[in-house]
Amino acid sequence: MEQLSKVNFQTKLDFGAFVSPDERRIPMKTLKRVLASAVVTLAIIALAGCGVSKEDHEKVVSELNKTKAELEKTVAELSKSKSDLAQTSSKVADVQKSLSEALAQLKGEAKEPAAVEKPAGAETGTQEKPGATQ
Repeated sequence: MEQLSKVNFQTKLDFGAFVSPDERRIPMKTLKRVLASAVVTLAIIALAGCGVSKEDHEKVVSELNKTKAELEKTVAELSKSKSDLAQTSSKVADVQKSLSEALAQLKGEAKEPAAVEKPAGAETGTQEKPGATQ
């Protein structure tokens, strides 16, 4: 009969009926331990996997340094171009001033020869008539 009661108890244990509270606590403690270790393991994996690798970091830093060097070079070229533009603008202004002075001088010279070319009698109003003899 003892064997029969053990079999029945195991059968009842398998189905969950008639299980003592102490027997229920053992699986709960085990379940809590398994869950706690799973959570800790996942946390460790997550923390280790979220970081940036050293190679990637060094690669990005080297690209950043190259970009900074290109920026400095471009800024230097820009400042040189601005100074060249300022020099060229002043040269253009000087040339325009010289050109306007030259044009004014040419206009002044053009008016003077016209006054010189007029006949002497034109000013007094007495002109010689062609073919008239004295």
